Amino acid sequence: MNIRVDDGAILADDNVASKVRSSLIWSAVRNWGGRLVGFVIYFQLVRLLDPASIGAFAAAFAVFAFLELFVDQGLGDAILQRPTVSQGQLNTVFLLNFLVSLLVVGGIWLCAPLVEQGMKIHGLSNILRIGSLSLLINALGFCQLALFRREFQFKRLAMRGLVSTLAGGVAGVALAWLGFGVWALVAQLLVAAVVNLAMLWWRSRWYPSRELDFSGLGQMSRFGINILGVRVIEFSNYRLIDLAVGFWLGVVSLGMYSVGSKLYYIFAQLLGSVLLDVAMPAFSRMAGDRVRMREVYYQAVTMTVFVAVPVWILVAALAPELCHVAFGARWAGSEHILVPLAFLGAAQAVQYYDSTILNACGKPSHSLLLSSLKAVATLISIWIAHSYSLLAIVIGCALAQVALMPLSYWLVRHALAISLREWLGRILPFLAAVVVLWGGIYLLAEPCASWPPLLALVFKGGVGAVLYLGTLGLFARQRLMGLLVAIRSLKHG
Repeated sequence: MNIRVDDGAILADDNVASKVRSSLIWSAVRNWGGRLVGFVIYFQLVRLLDPASIGAFAAAFAVFAFLELFVDQGLGDAILQRPTVSQGQLNTVFLLNFLVSLLVVGGIWLCAPLVEQGMKIHGLSNILRIGSLSLLINALGFCQLALFRREFQFKRLAMRGLVSTLAGGVAGVALAWLGFGVWALVAQLLVAAVVNLAMLWWRSRWYPSRELDFSGLGQMSRFGINILGVRVIEFSNYRLIDLAVGFWLGVVSLGMYSVGSKLYYIFAQLLGSVLLDVAMPAFSRMAGDRVRMREVYYQAVTMTVFVAVPVWILVAALAPELCHVAFGARWAGSEHILVPLAFLGAAQAVQYYDSTILNACGKPSHSLLLSSLKAVATLISIWIAHSYSLLAIVIGCALAQVALMPLSYWLVRHALAISLREWLGRILPFLAAVVVLWGGIYLLAEPCASWPPLLALVFKGGVGAVLYLGTLGLFARQRLMGLLVAIRSLKHG
């Protein structure tokens, strides 16, 4: 979707299919490349820093991630979803984001000592104050980011993500090696934010001016407030676990959870973000054709389950080897955190697109309702489990998410007239093959117990992949062939 400023308006021409294909590729580069670079950097940092430093920054980053949602206010997605948006409207959104970021950063500077006192983490106040400057920097790029996504310019976004991640990582590792402790992580955050902003504005096709246009702001705000509500509530399902663990179990347990959940968040982004980056603008263009949207939804779910579910089950089955190879013996026990989260990831893969479908159909309030119920269930599970152990909190939160999956399916079924029989028929063969995969790796646990972790990881992972594909080839060949035809169809538009 090409966007240009012309007589004060951002106009569009509809050439979606080829741009979706290109965007999927560059979104993969952006997410997978960025995560690979970030993961390598994280390997180095966890080997240089102690659990207390990792935990203190995890607590501060949870605060930043939560408050940044309010700085954006969901207006970026509102820009993405609107058929047209004027120069004056972009200026207004830009100014509003910047003013809110000033208020948020000012609030952090005033309240930081209280947060430190409440969380009982020494030195957290200064980390919050300095690190909060990243919110101000990021706010200056929200409009540019939304316009790049609207134009399907994921190549620019991919390069921006890779370069900023690398620059921040180099700064962080260098300072950690020099003994700066937690401040190495703060420097990593700020350097990445500055480089990210510079690359968003470099050779941009839009720059702010003095013209302000408040027409349409109310409609964008109503859409944005639902998106904001969904994101705030989804944040509570994930990042608020950091705050709860830090508050009730201490900074060392928080460091263990931060490391144990790291692979979960990495795989979640690798498997989900590539598709969801492109899904919102793509499904929005089909909002007027529910039959076409329903068929694309079926194909998208089938492809995602084919790839994502076995990957998550492999992560769960190979968690001890993965954590040992990734983080070293120092973080023994982190695999117990990863296992329930990986099973949660497998369950969520079936419903990656639910919120995107609801938003594209103009029903963000349904997404908000679903996320609200998930948040309530998650908070209740945390309250019940916090007196037991870290593992109990993680398992409780995972079960709370799974419990709401039937409601999520019902909302999407109502929006697109989904057939339960068709939906199950497309995913059950892959789920059955995953059971074979898990059983094969389970049987290898004892014979491979004395092997070096890396060798066991490669061998067991390879056996699992062969079992999965072999089972599909033997018992679900027609479904597998249909999936491959759909993939080739996507390749050719």
